[in-house]
Amino acid sequence: MIDKPGMNEKRNDLRPVHQDYLEVSRDKLYLAGPLWNDAHTKMLGSLYVVEQNDKATTKAWLADEPFFQNGLFGSKYIYGWDHLKGDREGKENLMLYFHLDAPSAPDKRASLREQHVDYLTIYLDHLFAVGPLYKDSDKTEFGDRIGSMFIVDFPNRPRADEWRAQEPYTRNDVYDHCWGYAYENLWRGV
Repeated sequence: MIDKPGMNEKRNDLRPVHQDYLEVSRDKLYLAGPLWNDAHTKMLGSLYVVEQNDKATTKAWLADEPFFQNGLFGSKYIYGWDHLKGDREGKENLMLYFHLDAPSAPDKRASLREQHVDYLTIYLDHLFAVGPLYKDSDKTEFGDRIGSMFIVDFPNRPRADEWRAQEPYTRNDVYDHCWGYAYENLWRGV
């Protein structure tokens, strides 16, 4: 969820009720936390990884979320996701990369899969949460993949960007759109 411009004050005002809602929903949340600018001086949005069976149930949960109810978000991306690699413990300098595939992606994705997995394995110590995106969480075959989400831990944004640029799917134009944000996981140790 990406904030509309000029929402910092509204975000700060709503933050206590938002945090209460997340606490009540703790059993449904796999990951949750704000997206930041690189200097961590301004929140730009939110990431929720909600454990639900389908998109409709997730949308219903989101409809009651205080930031969502009060019009904070301008852009909303809701997809199924499968956590394949990564260690959600002990990471400090997190960067979120959210990728959506190009129209030519299915063939490229299949042919590059082994290189992609090998690359991730080399950097396993830097992976917080990595996996493919789907249109919905009930359609999770390889051919249903429409993108990837990487949350990685590197000392700084330039180093994380360098890692992402060398990732085989990125390097070979599997992705059409990419967003990158500093990320703070609020569910550390859960």
